[in-house]
Amino acid sequence: MLFLYPGDGEILGVKIMKHSVSAVCLCCLAAVLCCSCASKGVKVKQLSKYWDFDAKTRSQEPLKLPEQGAQGFTLLMDAALDLTAKDHSLLRIPGAVTVETKDTGQKTARLEASLTLRQIYGQDEFKTLSVFVPLSALDKPQGKHQLTLQFDGVSWTIYLDGRLHDSNPVIGYPVQTTGSEWQTSQEVENIRYYTPALKPKRISSSSTVSNIQYWTPDFHNAWVGDVVTCWFKGRYHLFYLFDRRHHGSKFGTGGHWYEHLSTADFRHWTEHETPIPLRHQWESYGTGTAFEYGGKMYLTYGYHTSRIRHREETTYDMILQTANKFGYTVPLRFEEVPDLYPEGASYAVCANDLDEFVPSNILFHYCENPSVFPDPSGEGLLMYANYMSHGTWSADSLEGEWKALNADFPPGGDCTFPFSMGDYDYIIGGFHNIWYRSRSAGKDAPYHDMTLEGCEPYNGASVPSVTKIPGGRCVMAGWTSNEGWGGNLYICELVQHENGQLGTKWMKEIMPRMEPSVTLADSVTGSLRVDLDKEDCYMLSFEIDSPADSGEVSIAFENRERPDQVLEWALCRDEHRASYTLHPKGSERPRAKTISEGGRPESMKDYAIQGGFEKDGPLSIRMMVYNNSKMSGSLVDTEIDRSRTMLDHQAGFKFDAMTISVKNAKARNLKISKFRQP
Repeated sequence: MLFLYPGDGEILGVKIMKHSVSAVCLCCLAAVLCCSCASKGVKVKQLSKYWDFDAKTRSQEPLKLPEQGAQGFTLLMDAALDLTAKDHSLLRIPGAVTVETKDTGQKTARLEASLTLRQIYGQDEFKTLSVFVPLSALDKPQGKHQLTLQFDGVSWTIYLDGRLHDSNPVIGYPVQTTGSEWQTSQEVENIRYYTPALKPKRISSSSTVSNIQYWTPDFHNAWVGDVVTCWFKGRYHLFYLFDRRHHGSKFGTGGHWYEHLSTADFRHWTEHETPIPLRHQWESYGTGTAFEYGGKMYLTYGYHTSRIRHREETTYDMILQTANKFGYTVPLRFEEVPDLYPEGASYAVCANDLDEFVPSNILFHYCENPSVFPDPSGEGLLMYANYMSHGTWSADSLEGEWKALNADFPPGGDCTFPFSMGDYDYIIGGFHNIWYRSRSAGKDAPYHDMTLEGCEPYNGASVPSVTKIPGGRCVMAGWTSNEGWGGNLYICELVQHENGQLGTKWMKEIMPRMEPSVTLADSVTGSLRVDLDKEDCYMLSFEIDSPADSGEVSIAFENRERPDQVLEWALCRDEHRASYTLHPKGSERPRAKTISEGGRPESMKDYAIQGGFEKDGPLSIRMMVYNNSKMSGSLVDTEIDRSRTMLDHQAGFKFDAMTISVKNAKARNLKISKFRQP
């Protein structure tokens, strides 16, 4: 529902009073609901989240945990859930498993299953790992459900009525207290217990959602982590580190692995099976690259094993010492060092040109975030070494001898991805680094730091990967932070300026499906207030008309639950500068910092961008506000004149109203369009 209120300034071209404006908007919105959407929209075909446990083929075991925990176990039972019975125990295996409904202080309770594990570092240390189902996620939470709990030696997983809801990679093994009796409530019956664990089979049905922009995996606590992309044989492939709990899984070590999406036209997307699932407790993947080489698609990644095992138990020092001694690395196969845990750079190769990946089980470097790509010269491979290493390396193949070409650049740290556009080469790196050089200056010309020159493509998306697609276009994809590491998927298109500096714009193919727009005002000077439904998703569009060296427009978002604060987006034409700030309502807007001034766009809070929209004449502004039940707060995505974009998210801040203010300028053609959540 929209309601418009004139502020202290003048609303030009709208000769109606407050109540008539509201009535007009109501009529417009009613008409909108009856109209078909003009946009073709996006379709994402997702894998089914339902699994079948074929228990009929196996006999049940006595109700006790196996002596060898690595065999795993499966527990099936019927459980009657009562929404009024919070903090209520359903099942307890002393010292090992508890199942209970818990009051979280939110709108509804959750069903939580905890597993106590003896740690692999020492026999006397025990830790408890939990998975849960928010009962609000169920269509009919009250009543009987089939509950399945699975420990397969690698993960602890909870299913309800066949649907996978939560999973947490494990470290350690459960141990049941000797001679202890299982304790069950009257709501639990028909318990079946199997060891070794059953092997579930995915039910073949799939689901479809309508948005890829701002997409997240279809689980209550799952997010998109670091993204790597490539174009291979007519398809755009997007791999991302699957994250639950914002890096909090596996006792805070992350426990990440790759998931995979692809598309041929950016409108129709397919979710593929996990390319390389976790197979061992010591595994947690780090970011690599995807690329074509020799007619095949490769996926590199790093093992962050020392997050889980002590470093002296891993191969890291062995590979590093070999490189230091001989000046190059030597490939190391897992089976060659059975007494050490693999740590460092590895890879997989695609066997069917689409989605069947075969891990090599080879370590080719000690770097744990390996950015590998074909050498532009046409011979061999190059690597930018990141986490736990640095510099530029080369080899004639992934299993070749990797030698350092430049030990100092790139400096290591966050993930780096090279790409070219026009006459320029670029290296983008992590959260706020990017370097560039003109190819006309020669292949040995030094790279310049674009962030120091004030016009870089960082827009709030973290660890972006850039891939060139047909038509000379470059697509940038990353993740948006909302409450920690991992968030929503974000995709945009790069814009190149004559001097080689870069900006970003929305990609037309992935625009959410919009309803017909409602006109808020033909022209505004002064201010205009609009009440909003904080559960809606919508796009605001307008033009700001002023000379290139004067004029300001700002939009202040309000939340009734936090009445003393506003989230303000502002654009100052005299400085060619735009910013997001959260500050006390009624106070002067603080000055946010750009990257070169120490700002951090990846936080998606209180930062500024500068440059890329200096042209004279009107600037077009589009602003997307995205909400869904999974997120805490609203995500705001602003595009400035098809040349710069910027994102913001404030946890717990959903918008009830916005006030558009204009100084020394005119805002024209203010329109708002709703779009559906995926």
